[in-house]
Amino acid sequence: MVLDSPRRNNRSIEGGDSSRQRRRLVPWRGTSYLGGVMLLALLVAACGATSTPVSSANSARLKAVLAASPKGFHLANYIQQAILHNDKLTIYVDYYAPALAFAAPLRAGVAEAAKQLGVDASVVGPTSGTAGGQVSQLETIIAAHQIDGIAITAASDSALNPVIAKAYNAGIPVISVNSDDPGSKQMAYVGQQLVPSGQAAGHELVKLLHGRKGKVVVFSLATGAGWSQSRMQGFMDAVRGAGLDIVGPVNTGTDPTTGYSAVASTMTGNTNAVAIVSLDCCSLDLAAEWVAQSHLATKPIVVGFDILAATKSYIESGVIQATVTQNAPLQGYWAVKDLAEYLLHGTPIHNVNTGEHIVTSANVRSTAAT
Repeated sequence: MVLDSPRRNNRSIEGGDSSRQRRRLVPWRGTSYLGGVMLLALLVAACGATSTPVSSANSARLKAVLAASPKGFHLANYIQQAILHNDKLTIYVDYYAPALAFAAPLRAGVAEAAKQLGVDASVVGPTSGTAGGQVSQLETIIAAHQIDGIAITAASDSALNPVIAKAYNAGIPVISVNSDDPGSKQMAYVGQQLVPSGQAAGHELVKLLHGRKGKVVVFSLATGAGWSQSRMQGFMDAVRGAGLDIVGPVNTGTDPTTGYSAVASTMTGNTNAVAIVSLDCCSLDLAAEWVAQSHLATKPIVVGFDILAATKSYIESGVIQATVTQNAPLQGYWAVKDLAEYLLHGTPIHNVNTGEHIVTSANVRSTAAT
């Protein structure tokens, strides 16, 4: 179920070290900070030499973290103990489809942040790539009391909102990354501003069409996901009044084989489309593959999101005309950094906008694939 396992085994989902078991013995949520420290001192004295003493520096660190916590959020007891005993933090970035190519640059950013900040951080996710699989995995993670923070890219806002609330109510710091979910109990969002990014794609398409009107087919690998719907909203805002007949968004799913079949079958019935728009990295490359293999006299304009190695090649060859990038490594990096700095230094968790950048044939050679 988990693609990337943590670097050490003693805090995996399946089990934990003795210090984790020890921390779960301190039931002081809802008490004052001083009262909690007094109770902890009593338990340390009772446990004798097997317990690690609490330093004044770690007590001050916990006080700072609690002071920086959002109103109404009560940090889990076991995480408070991790801070008091200066245990190495574990942070998960839960990406709903970790087999997708986009997960690779996200993972690189997570690894860089873990190295810089001295925490354990891993990209995890369900092998099924489904909302149900993601919910089931997160339920297991929350119940295990083995992580100190989690960043989530939701497969579906409506499906994930209850489990995000469960993490929050359990006292686990939880944020969204890559896909904003403002209707949930997320404590912050790290990623691209999705509606404006959709507007950027729409404006670029209108510019590339030079006044041409007609059918535009839109693809997404997850039409029910919040990121997809927000980008679609922005795109529709931008092309309104341009005389375009929008078909879709058509769901391709996360499997490349079935995704290509969805693109091919849709385009077979829409060979007169003036443009194809993808709302993500992976359906973009599938659409470009179809265009490259087609024998159409007039090829459609292709606009999408992200820039994988294949995307860059398709731009260089003229199959894709433009893509809106979002800096996946930076999203992974800041997802870990936002949570870690809150727990390490009491820095308030905050939104991070990783921005957008339009890549065309004019600047593709100076843009790195992610």
